[in-house]
Amino acid sequence: MPSSDPVIPARSPRSAFALAAAGALFGVAFLDRAAFVRDAWVWLALLALLRPIRRTILTAGQFISAISPPGRRRLTLAVFFISVLFLFLEACLHKREFFPKIHDEQMFLLQARVVAAGHLWMPPHPMADFFETFHVFVRPVYAPMYFPGTALIYGFGMLLHLPPWSVSLCLMAAAVAMVFRVTAELADGAYGLLAALLILALPMTRVLSIAIFSYAPMMLLGLLAVWAWLHWRRTQRPRWAAALGLFVGWALITRPVDALCIIVPLSVAMALDLRRAQRSVRVASITLLIAFALPFLSLQLLMDRHITGHWFHTPVAAFNGAHWPANAMGVRTIAPTTQPALALPQFRKYRETFLDPQIAEYRARPIIRTLWRRTVMLLHPTLVSPYLMLLLPVGLLALTTQPREAMLASVLLFLVAYAFFPSMIGAYFWMMTPAISLLVVLGARQFKAPVMQAMLMLALLVLIVQSFVHYPLGMERAMFDKPSLTDARHQLATITRLPAVVLFTFDPAHDSAEEEPVYNTATAWPDDASIIRAHDLGPLQNLRIFSYYPDRAFYRYDRNGQTCTYLGMGRDLASRE
Repeated sequence: MPSSDPVIPARSPRSAFALAAAGALFGVAFLDRAAFVRDAWVWLALLALLRPIRRTILTAGQFISAISPPGRRRLTLAVFFISVLFLFLEACLHKREFFPKIHDEQMFLLQARVVAAGHLWMPPHPMADFFETFHVFVRPVYAPMYFPGTALIYGFGMLLHLPPWSVSLCLMAAAVAMVFRVTAELADGAYGLLAALLILALPMTRVLSIAIFSYAPMMLLGLLAVWAWLHWRRTQRPRWAAALGLFVGWALITRPVDALCIIVPLSVAMALDLRRAQRSVRVASITLLIAFALPFLSLQLLMDRHITGHWFHTPVAAFNGAHWPANAMGVRTIAPTTQPALALPQFRKYRETFLDPQIAEYRARPIIRTLWRRTVMLLHPTLVSPYLMLLLPVGLLALTTQPREAMLASVLLFLVAYAFFPSMIGAYFWMMTPAISLLVVLGARQFKAPVMQAMLMLALLVLIVQSFVHYPLGMERAMFDKPSLTDARHQLATITRLPAVVLFTFDPAHDSAEEEPVYNTATAWPDDASIIRAHDLGPLQNLRIFSYYPDRAFYRYDRNGQTCTYLGMGRDLASRE
């Protein structure tokens, strides 16, 4: 395939470096015998030695790379629709349940309900203690803690009466399609398609495809920002500066740390380009960029002021500081006496069983070791096979343009920034897959010989197919298999005395703190729900909620026994007690 990049000749110092690095990594992969046996069929790539197969692969690659800009746009849409169909069928095939279960999912869904109702927060509820739950403020306002960027997308979907899982599906498919478009711009169309398939084949992509998180929106917004910058860099038209400002502003109120990792390299590159641009271009570009980013940043400032009381103190920082301050960014030592006393037993159990072990491990390790460990952790959720590590050092040799360097710089900034976070999960690293996949395909593209190009393209396709076949169900079950929440959902669907209030008990000895059912996600305000979910705070405290809802039927749900018992009407229970 035609290429303007320097390629690795047969004999050169760079070639020797690449082959030595690849050989070292291959030796490490070979020592992992289980992975070697599982991935043995990657040697099907040797079929590219056969001339008919090699010619077919190269011809197909050249055809895709030579597609005109209108054809590339149509191919982008095709990648989107194929991704939607594949991810939906894959979720159905593995019998995924299309409703939120994780704390974060339910928090985002509640926040989307509030946004769809035209608010960023709601007034405090008179029965606030009964509605306290993970990641949600009940005082001084009733509001989820997270940045509003994700809720804006899902809230718009609710206004269109779309189920939240369908919005997630479209966001993920759009992110995959944009990976193709951006990689095609930075490499070529054939390798852009391979990069999109590499991401679609990742287990984490499929696990998150119908979940309600901020990861897919952030990846999509980051890729759109890169795409807008590439167009502005080529044409310097004001409309692309406006688009860049819109995507940058939205990303900053979606996942600010990840957004900054992408924005900082783009800002440096754009500043260098602006130095050489005409004064009118500089003024128009900067003005439009700021103007289109400001509305989103203003939303965040309003949330900060009304939820925390300070313009630059975010709700996320305030909530974490009130409940688990040791999990704050950069915190490496904190006295046990400074840990707050948490009222809800599930809060205490969550901190003791989930957060405290991670924080203790983080504090015991020097920051340099943490940085190295997380660099290694980055490769697991971003590569479909450890064999692809062989191409990463070769891909570094292809960083010959400013946009490619900016993509790699975002990964380096990400690793440095998250080295100061005590708690980390694989989904954080997954958001760096566009840059990692770009590095992989650039490495494959560097080899000049047609037989090597054909073998590497076929190897990538084989690894992609293998990832589709060997689906790690354990990851899905670990993240989303919450049987008690599923049972509670089914039991509540059988309640016929409406309106109702269901009081949920929590037994620290038996119940999981990661399965919290007390989220009223059907409405923006708890009182508007036909079935209100609330905590069972004991006989004395429950008198207050009985009196507050005299005309509602009350039930008690026992999570351990998975039973839902009718208690009576609110007015009768209040007078009886």
